[in-house]
Amino acid sequence: MVPRHSFSRSSFILLLSILVSSAQSQVDPWQMTNGPRGGRAYAIAATGTCLLSGCGYSECIYRSTDQGKSWRASNNGISASLTVYCFLVKGSSIFAGGLAGLHRSTDDGLTWEDRTSYGGIYSLMSYGNYLWAATNSGVLSSTNEGQTWTPASSTFPGWTGRTVFSVFMLNGTIFAGTYGGGLYASTDNGTSWTSRYSEPQYGAVTCLAVEGGNFYAGTTGGLLVSTDSGVNWTPVAMLKGTVIEAILIHGAEAFLATNGRGVLYSNSHGSNWTEHNHGLINSYVLSLGADHNSIYAGTYDTGICKSEDSGLNWEEINEGLLRVGTGQLLIVGSAIYAAGEGIYIY
Repeated sequence: MVPRHSFSRSSFILLLSILVSSAQSQVDPWQMTNGPRGGRAYAIAATGTCLLSGCGYSECIYRSTDQGKSWRASNNGISASLTVYCFLVKGSSIFAGGLAGLHRSTDDGLTWEDRTSYGGIYSLMSYGNYLWAATNSGVLSSTNEGQTWTPASSTFPGWTGRTVFSVFMLNGTIFAGTYGGGLYASTDNGTSWTSRYSEPQYGAVTCLAVEGGNFYAGTTGGLLVSTDSGVNWTPVAMLKGTVIEAILIHGAEAFLATNGRGVLYSNSHGSNWTEHNHGLINSYVLSLGADHNSIYAGTYDTGICKSEDSGLNWEEINEGLLRVGTGQLLIVGSAIYAAGEGIYIY
């Protein structure tokens, strides 16, 4: 099981993450680029001067300097096959995390250096001088721009080497969502941790998000809500047993991507949730994203849907898109890039 970056969890299922710089002005069919082929692309990122794609085969990182029209393998310094699940761009450094560990580039992705031997890097986050990595061996932290990394979760109460899927910072407190171990928090930059929620029926903490005064934790057993910055958590009774794949906060609205219940919507700060699924092609929704005008929903192996009315109605936008294996979405300017079985432009 692989978590999302920021709001996502699975490497073998759809991951959707959208970065927005302007609204899309017209609708065109998807066109496949000459990008990475022969395996799945799990992550895509923009550095300002190029695009990077993280893949799941031997040539694990590809780079484009012409807005995605052409791609070249860019693996200088990577000695092993590295399935890349996530990127983090911080200043002049780019970090790529995946199965074989963590690599850093300081020349816009042309060359890479190995920064840690810890495998299973699922998500990355930066806050102030700190970098944080969620891994299958816990939480790692760095205070020197990723030169060295230190295990930061050995002081979890009752720690048994659980996988950490997500890391999140709120009001100076770092939160770590685990697989089967609940939710932990640290107020001293990872020196010590306390358990904030550990009911076993809620399984894995897959995603974390903030909306107004509410702090949401999506799990494989439902949704948890905190109104005091994560000190105390309350399960949402009507969502018990629902697998939450992703959380999207869009203004004063909150959306949940679920396995089996489609998209759930709230404009009441999470006190009530309704299904917004009219026109949605699959109730197994794995990811959500938004630009200025639209909401996007990525479904399991049936492609992508778009809504312009807060999810009340959805339309399929799959013309020219190979639905099986569709991966992350990235919006840059007026272009949408989809990483899946190759790279597509919309």
